[in-house]
Amino acid sequence: MPSFLKLISFSLLLYCNLSFLEAPKGYSIEGTITGYPDNTVLFLADISKGSYDDIDSTIIKKGRFYFKGKLNSSAQQSSLHTRDYSDRVSFWLENEKISIVAAKGKFREAAIKGGNIQKQYDEYIAFCKGYEDNQEREKEYIRTYPKSFISAYILNVYSSSWGKQTITDLYSGLDADVQNNYYGKQVKEFIELNRNIKIGEPFVDFSQMDASGKMVSLSDFKGKLILLDFWGSWCGPCRESNPELVKLYAKYKEKGFEIFGVAADTRKDWWLKAIKEDGLTWINVSDLRGDKNRAALMYGVTGYPTNYLIDRNGIIISKNLSGKELKDKVDELLK
Repeated sequence: MPSFLKLISFSLLLYCNLSFLEAPKGYSIEGTITGYPDNTVLFLADISKGSYDDIDSTIIKKGRFYFKGKLNSSAQQSSLHTRDYSDRVSFWLENEKISIVAAKGKFREAAIKGGNIQKQYDEYIAFCKGYEDNQEREKEYIRTYPKSFISAYILNVYSSSWGKQTITDLYSGLDADVQNNYYGKQVKEFIELNRNIKIGEPFVDFSQMDASGKMVSLSDFKGKLILLDFWGSWCGPCRESNPELVKLYAKYKEKGFEIFGVAADTRKDWWLKAIKEDGLTWINVSDLRGDKNRAALMYGVTGYPTNYLIDRNGIIISKNLSGKELKDKVDELLK
C-alpha cells in the first residue's frame, strides 16, 4: 500500500477511535415491575433541590419500563414515582446502566443496581443500619470514607442542624474531589455564609427578589419592629400559622410593625400561589433555592417556620415566637 494511503488509513482509524472515546455517554434505566397494568405512566424526577421536578416519563409495557438520557453532572438524586406519588423510590442517577426491580405498593423496597455512587449510598445505609444514635454514626461514616461522594451529601443534609464548627471540621477532612462535588460546594457555601446569629446581636442584612422581581433588603425596614419570617409554600405548619400573622400585621402595621417573609421555595408559581391563597400583604422574598436559601443559611435555619423578632434599633430580641406570645410581645413593644 502506498505510504500516503497508509497515512490516510491511519488518520481515519485514529479519528474513529477518538470519536468513540469522545462519544457522549448517558444513562439507561431498565426496569421490571409487577402489579401495574400496561400503559401505567411512570415519572423520573430530579429531587436534588428538595422538590419533585419531573424530567421524563414512560409507560409500562408487559411489566417493563425504560428511560434513556444524559446528565450534565456526575450524579443526580432522583426518584421513580407514579402519577399520584402513591409509589415512589429515590436513587442516584448516573450516566450508567441502571436496573430497577419493583412491585406495586412496594417501591421503597425496590432492588436498584446502578453506578458507583449508588453503590456508595447502599454501603452508607448498611454502615448506619442498627445504630440508635444514627447521626453520630453518620459522622463516623464521613470520617471513615472521606473519598465518598455520599459523605458530602450527608454533610449538606445536616449542615444547619450540626452547627458550623462540626460541619467545618468534617468538611476539612474530605478529599479535595469530594469537597468540590455538587454537595461539597453547597457545604462550603454554608460555612462561608453562616453567621452563627445570636439573640442580643444586630441583625445580618441580606437582599433578595420580592414577588414582583424587585430586589429588597432587610435593612430597608430598619427603624421598624420586624418579624423576619422563614417559611415555605410546602410547609404545613407555616401555612397554618399564616392566618394569625395576617391578623397581627393588619392590627399593628400602622404602628411600625413589619413582617419580612423569606420563602424556602424552588418554584415561583407555587410561592406566588401560596402568597395569594393566604392573603400575605407584607414583603416576601426568595432566591428560589429551597431550604438552601442564602438568607436561611446565614441565619442557620434548621426547620420551618423559623422567625426572629428585630427591634427598632436592629437588635434581634427573640426567636420563634408564635400565637399569643408573639402578639403580647409586639403589643408590649409598640405601646
